[in-house]
Amino acid sequence: ASNAGFGPEDVEFPGFVDDAVKRRLYQSAHAAVMPSPKEGWGLTVVEASACGTPVLASDSPGLRESVIDGRTGFLFPFGDEAALAKHAIRLLTEPDLRESMGQAGVEWAQRFDWDDAASQTLNLLHAEVERSKRAATG
Repeated sequence: ASNAGFGPEDVEFPGFVDDAVKRRLYQSAHAAVMPSPKEGWGLTVVEASACGTPVLASDSPGLRESVIDGRTGFLFPFGDEAALAKHAIRLLTEPDLRESMGQAGVEWAQRFDWDDAASQTLNLLHAEVERSKRAATG
């Protein structure tokens, strides 16, 4: 049985890298894979999307909010290796799909902004403080 030319030398686990190297790695990848059972928020998959890299991620909390299934990548049931393989094969063999998902990912990632997130968080905190004050004074 042949592995179609895919082997351990085709997989890289670089560990911690600085931002410039991370961008280069994302941009050179055909896909980013996140098979995690849950995430607080899928920052790594949004970073991959921002670099034009389609994402294969578990359909799990935090990741399903970070990937638009069928548009910026594919979601698969956690632990379903066959589904992951099916989607990976599509991305590896369909360059037009990979390109369109990569572009959609860039557009998706542009929606997120740290300053906006900080402002929204502060607004929520202020609103909760005011609500608590009103509740305490009855």
